[in-house]
Amino acid sequence: MEVINQCRVDFNYKLLPQGPILCNTLFSNVVKTVIIENLVVAVKKVDKPNACIFDILTYTVCLKNKSMYHVSNIFFKDIVPSEVKFICGSVKVNWIKNKNLDPNRGFHLGTLKPFSKCSISFKVVVLPLTLDLILKNFAHITYDYVYNLEKPPIRITIKTNTI
Repeated sequence: MEVINQCRVDFNYKLLPQGPILCNTLFSNVVKTVIIENLVVAVKKVDKPNACIFDILTYTVCLKNKSMYHVSNIFFKDIVPSEVKFICGSVKVNWIKNKNLDPNRGFHLGTLKPFSKCSISFKVVVLPLTLDLILKNFAHITYDYVYNLEKPPIRITIKTNTI
């Protein structure tokens, strides 16, 4: 949505005390503000709060379109920490396995219908030399935001919670 604002000032004045009353109107410059709504909410979870070396962790990200509009051109990227290794072929989008997807490189999810959800999950293995570390991880989701049908969309990037 775009908010357009302009100020208008109407005023009266006299050039001379005995002179006629003059009326005038002035307009300010036009200011445009783009209001970006949070159309997509992204929540990330992990299946184990504690892990040991060679444990397999499953990360799950749930996207929800909370608007009444289609959210298009969604791109998902999740760079896993260096202390873990992504398990190739473990990515599932809406519980359907896709062997060619890699969260480190990112991949397109397409369009999310109004008020619908999408689930992305993948597995990683904890590498040796990861003792007493706290693994922190989050994902990025980028999508097109159409605020004005007469203008091109804006690319919005949101971040999930850190787990």
